[in-house]
Parts: sequence; structure tokens; C-alpha cells
Amino acid sequence: MNATTPRLQPALLLQKLAFYLDDTETPVGRAVNWIITGLVLLSSVIFVIQTYNLPLSIRLTLDVINTGILIIFALEYLLRFLYAEKKLKYFFSFYSLLDLFVILPFLSAPCQLFKNTTLV
Repeated sequence: MNATTPRLQPALLLQKLAFYLDDTETPVGRAVNWIITGLVLLSSVIFVIQTYNLPLSIRLTLDVINTGILIIFALEYLLRFLYAEKKLKYFFSFYSLLDLFVILPFLSAPCQLFKNTTLV
């Protein structure tokens, strides 16, 4: 990188991404929102498909895809919260609570690993 090439700072990059999450006017903002909408639909389709009797390899592949989607949703939620002007108002908004309801089981999964473990 030469001296004339500006570097994007991570905080600035996150701030721009947070802007595009709420933006529906610019092409980038619309694309980001369409991608998130597509991921919601894909996750829903995976949920329905997993109700059928599937070979283990397909079930594992769908689990990996769904976990990736949930990670993206968790990061999106965190980013929206961090850059919300009124954090408490955002936290208790309908869509924030809905998002939290969707990602909480995923976020609580590591706790389930230690559920039956006893400390000696």
C-alpha cells in the first residue's frame, strides 16, 4: 500500500456497514437488505427441509449453512445495537426483540455443552 492510498479503519468500516443495514435508498443499502432477506428465507427453507428424514451428510451440511446464517444474524444484531443512537429504545423495539428471540437459542448453545458437567 502506498502513501496516497487511504486505509479504511475497522471502526469506519463497521460504521458504514451499520449505515447500510438501515439504508434502503442507495444501491448498496438495498443490496445489503436483500441479502439479509434472502438469508432469512434460506434459513426458513432449511428449517422446513430438516423436518424430513434426510441422510446424515445432508443434515450436517444444512446445519453448517444454518449456523453460518445465525452467525451473520448475531453479528447484524450486535452491529445494529452498537450503532443505535438510542440503545435502550432500539433494544425494546419490536424488530430488535424479534431478532433477539431468533438468535438467543444459538447464543445459548455453548451453555448447553456444560449443562451436565459437574465441577469437582
